[in-house]
Amino acid sequence: MPRQPSQNANPEPPIFRSLGLGALVQQLEQDRFYSVLDLGPARSASLNFWSGYASRLTVVDFYRSWSDEGFPRPAEGDSHVPLFSGLLALPPGGRFDIILAWEIFDYLDPEQIPDLVRCLHDHCERGALLFVLLSSAALIPATPTAFRIIDRDHLLYESSGGAMKNCPRCQPRDLARLVPGFQMFNSFLLRHGMQEHLFVWRGTEDACPG
Repeated sequence: MPRQPSQNANPEPPIFRSLGLGALVQQLEQDRFYSVLDLGPARSASLNFWSGYASRLTVVDFYRSWSDEGFPRPAEGDSHVPLFSGLLALPPGGRFDIILAWEIFDYLDPEQIPDLVRCLHDHCERGALLFVLLSSAALIPATPTAFRIIDRDHLLYESSGGAMKNCPRCQPRDLARLVPGFQMFNSFLLRHGMQEHLFVWRGTEDACPG
């Protein structure tokens, strides 16, 4: 259940428990700092949270970048990899231990998801963790929810509100083919209808050697 906002304050976005984030943090070693790639919008609370774990935090609001470009698509039959790589604009050789994809997959077509994941292959450290959220609801906001990390067990959901769209309702059994190079590590179905999935990077034949 979400935390309740103060009766004297303006309504605040709901805060929900996050079993997936908690599982991710459990994998982190003490006295070690990590490189983190956040594919959502920057939030000061999240930046503060990662300051205790990360030596480097890179924020790339992927959906916003794609939206600002007018949601371009490649020619029919062509891969999205060159397009998505350009939107990510990650530095050559830059590698990450943790990748926060949040709810982006719910806003991509099924054939686009593996291409986005392939853009990350050359930027994954050995054993990198990928955190993904998927909605089980029939309808979702027309634009992705922004997630603010409150603590290792709670996320605040900043929904755009207003217009809604159909949710693709991706099933866990489909995820293996949608995230090439990654293996499911942990999965949670939360009471408010959100799925949280944690994947670990195992590498693929087409990934550049590290």
